[in-house]
Amino acid sequence: MSKQLDYYQIAPGSRSPEQVACALAEKAFGQGYRVHLQLPDEAAVAALDELLWTFRADSFVPHQRLPATTAATLPPSATADAPTAPVTLSSQPPQPPGAERSLLLLLGAATGDGAEAFQRIAVVIAEDDATAAQAIAPLLERVRAKGAEVREHLLQGAR
Repeated sequence: MSKQLDYYQIAPGSRSPEQVACALAEKAFGQGYRVHLQLPDEAAVAALDELLWTFRADSFVPHQRLPATTAATLPPSATADAPTAPVTLSSQPPQPPGAERSLLLLLGAATGDGAEAFQRIAVVIAEDDATAAQAIAPLLERVRAKGAEVREHLLQGAR
C-alpha cells in the first residue's frame, strides 16, 4: 500500500506539467527510487520521452519507453524481458513494482490503476485541467481511505 501521495496542480503561466514531471523523475532517480511515469496516451509518452532528454542541459535521467501493448513492470533487477532503466514511461497501468523504493508518477488523465502497490505516488496535472482532475479523483479517494498521507501542492509563478 502506498504511504504517500503528492498531488501537484500546476497554475496557468507556470512550468508545464511535463516539465514538473521531468524534474520530479530526476529528483526521485537521484534518491534511489525506481520510477514509472504513466501517461494518458502514446502521444504523451512520446513527447515526455523526448523532453526527458532535453528538459535541462546539465541533466541525465536514464529512462526507457515501454511498449503500449505490454503492462509496465519495475523489477528490482533487470531480466531479458524487463526494463533495464530505473525510470520507465508507458500509457499502460503498471504492475506491482517489486522495488522497495518505488514511485508512480501520473501525468494528465492517467488513472493510476495499480498505483497502491507503489511506495509513493505523485500526480501532476494542470490546475485548469478538469478532465485530468476527474480521472484522478477515484485514486485520491482510495488512498485517503487506506490512510495514506496526501499532500497537495499548488505550483505557480515563473517558468
